[in-house]
Amino acid sequence: MRIGEFAKRTGTSRRLLPCLDKPHTIYAPYVTPEMIATLQHEQARLTERVECLARNRDAIAHDLDTVLTVTSANTENMATT
Repeated sequence: MRIGEFAKRTGTSRRLLPCLDKPHTIYAPYVTPEMIATLQHEQARLTERVECLARNRDAIAHDLDTVLTVTSANTENMATT
């Protein structure tokens, strides 16, 4: 997720953005419990979303595999008749 998208939903990045001085480094001397709770909630929500997307991806892969197997079997049967 991009910082702008995160900001639109939580407002947290607007408070944390000044604390970013370079990639992967956060200088936040005034982190509030609310900011931590919001970030933890957002992390949990994103984890749930990623897990849901992974389940959907796996289901589609299974369905596609089934369709391709059936299609291949039908094509082979038509070729032998």
